Amino acid sequence: MRPLLGVYGKLRAIGAAGCLVALGLALAAQMYPQAPGGDVSKWITFSSRAGWNIKRPSDLSVSSCRQCDDPTDPDVIVAFFRSSGEVVAMVEPLADKSPTLSAREWLSGVARGSILSPIISEEWTSIEGAPTLIVVNGGPDSDRSENVYVLRGAKTWAVRFPDIRDAGVRTLCRRMLSTFSFSPH
Repeated sequence: MRPLLGVYGKLRAIGAAGCLVALGLALAAQMYPQAPGGDVSKWITFSSRAGWNIKRPSDLSVSSCRQCDDPTDPDVIVAFFRSSGEVVAMVEPLADKSPTLSAREWLSGVARGSILSPIISEEWTSIEGAPTLIVVNGGPDSDRSENVYVLRGAKTWAVRFPDIRDAGVRTLCRRMLSTFSFSPH
């Protein structure tokens, strides 16, 4: 059975599926009132100059994987980590989409080329109308990671959750992803 918190708050669905998403979120809120990270409305918004935003709980710090002085720089990988140094999430700018490929072809190719671990599952959806591919990677004897590939115009980002084996971490990651959005143009 899939956990109810596996439903993304900002992901768009239509018709009956939209009703199921709303019902799932309502049930999840009742079943997990003390979800990891606390009240999302009190989280801190991180904004990248690349045009995306994500909220994080106050106990996660922000830096650039490249130790850049400015993690809001549009060309750097942004890491969200605990005081222990454990990276919980990363947002990585990827190459721009090839004009000769469809969004699905492009994101499928990016998913297969950016993580060497086998693909366990794939799910197509959208974030604010942007084509999105959610991929779980891992092997029988390895960690599991969730990699979310988002395409807006020609720009591509990977929102990565390096270790989703722990249910609390997975829930926190899903909650963070539900806050991912784009800045107004």
